[in-house]
Amino acid sequence: MDESKIDRNITYGVAGDLTSKSGAEMTDEIVDQFVSETRKWIGREIPLDEEDKFRASQPVDASEIRRYALTHRNPNPLYVDADYAKTTRWGGIIAPNNFMHTCYSTEVTGTVPVQFSGLLQAQHWLQSGIGLEFFVPIKVGDLVQPKVIFNDIQVTTGSFIGKMFLNSTKTIVNNQRGEVIGTHKHYDMLYSVAKAKEKKVFNFPAEQGYPPLKHEELGRWTIKRRGATPLYYEDVNVGDELPPINYGMTVMDIVGTMAGIRCGLEYPQERGGLGCHWHYHPVTCFQVRGMPLPFDSGQSRYGFAARLITDWAGDNCWVWKMDIQLRKPCFAGDSIVVKGKVAAKNIINGRHCLDVFVTYENQRNETIAKGTVVCILPSKKCDAPLLPEQPEL
Repeated sequence: MDESKIDRNITYGVAGDLTSKSGAEMTDEIVDQFVSETRKWIGREIPLDEEDKFRASQPVDASEIRRYALTHRNPNPLYVDADYAKTTRWGGIIAPNNFMHTCYSTEVTGTVPVQFSGLLQAQHWLQSGIGLEFFVPIKVGDLVQPKVIFNDIQVTTGSFIGKMFLNSTKTIVNNQRGEVIGTHKHYDMLYSVAKAKEKKVFNFPAEQGYPPLKHEELGRWTIKRRGATPLYYEDVNVGDELPPINYGMTVMDIVGTMAGIRCGLEYPQERGGLGCHWHYHPVTCFQVRGMPLPFDSGQSRYGFAARLITDWAGDNCWVWKMDIQLRKPCFAGDSIVVKGKVAAKNIINGRHCLDVFVTYENQRNETIAKGTVVCILPSKKCDAPLLPEQPEL
């Protein structure tokens, strides 16, 4: 490919190519200059890249919803079976709520909307968490139209590799009717690859490999999908535990998850040097991030939490909010148990809500993610729970 034709505009600012150049040292002076320039973007809209503009103009197809559901290991008939979906309160196929944040990439590639010669070429990013709110479902034929706003940048020193940047964006997603589908807060950390490789943060036992390692709970998961049978707010108690879900993470799952999202599986030469998902490639690209093995995207784990809720609570439940913190990557070969516990019950503007605390543990007994999901359940006074009010933005 002719390098001169690559468009390295602001939405590709995190890294210029696949090589981990030494770049500029992260001296206090350089960091201060970079942060000062980047903070000028706080509150400003980041222009969508050309691919996101194209996707925003294309109606969602049933096959896209089906592919997302299956590759994210959530084959609920509500998402894949048109005949079944017609019998539900929704009147037809809807997308899993998390489908929303897979319909655009600018919030990732535009995490740092400033080019800064020499510095960012030595940094790469990892998702560190997400905050999602969902207001209306995405249906077949809808348009998913994002507006990405740069939110903040901070500099911190952590146990991972020392000094790093913490960045965030906020995306407001509308449909063609002017309704807010949802809002999406995206948190990343940018770190020095050279230091990550030198420190070797992630160490594995000799037997760690691509097939999932055995976990004491792995294989005991019997799918119990509530489906059309309502779970009523009055029948849930604080302290109730949800049936856990057990996942074995393989390379196929990692690549399939990324290929299943609406933007597909992209490669660096197709996005000006920083492909949205190229670092999950199972052969070499994960090494560019200073990682020892292929690792999952945060999107797969967010989907695990959503499925935990909807399998337990049924199709009448509405997943309203998700706040998930990613603590460590989930690597190929890991076995993950996702657990949930009802932490609170609240009636908010007539909506019967549960706060469910969610944890993700691997076979090394490490907590690799945790967070809270707020869902709205039907009441015995009302089988179809109210959707959230449209936000004032």
